[in-house]
Amino acid sequence: MVFAQVVKDNPWLDKLLEPLPSLVKENLWAIVILVVWLVKAYFDTLKPINEIAGSLVHTIKNEEEWNDAVTKVLGEDKIIVVDFYANWCPPCKLAAPVYSRMSIEYMDKPVVFWKVNVDTASSVAVNQNISALPTFRIYTKHVGDNGVPGLTQLDTIEGWKGEAIFREFVSARISHKEKKMAKIESENNSPQDIKDKKTD
Repeated sequence: MVFAQVVKDNPWLDKLLEPLPSLVKENLWAIVILVVWLVKAYFDTLKPINEIAGSLVHTIKNEEEWNDAVTKVLGEDKIIVVDFYANWCPPCKLAAPVYSRMSIEYMDKPVVFWKVNVDTASSVAVNQNISALPTFRIYTKHVGDNGVPGLTQLDTIEGWKGEAIFREFVSARISHKEKKMAKIESENNSPQDIKDKKTD
């Protein structure tokens, strides 16, 4: 092996490596390459997740932004899909482009898409009991017994199970919301209501 020859030609190196087991000595280059690869992989995980151009995903960076977003969405009749993620999470990186594309595809639907980085908005993740990454959660607005509006959790998927399953997860809730909205609309436009509106 080339490394063995280098050690033989440099007695000081042999002395330095003497305490290492012979297996490590013989495979030192492979170990060095592995360590370099691991360091590179670690720094790659620190890079932010790239967004798709035109994405309509709202990124929430802290608890104050979460509270502001909740207040804003309570005035709309939409479901909220939230991606709890981290930059270092490989499945989160796999899910990100699908999530971004869906925010564009469903822009005319009664849905909004949010992202919460659990490292920068850790208090939000703790308050929402996030224990796996990525976690996708669907919320809707509700009015509590005290008359105060808020969010209620409808459904959760922990982990990335693939695009088809995720699309079905979101599409089913959107479809349910659209049917509910259509029913309310038809009830508001019943013949009796129209007649009553004309007489006003």
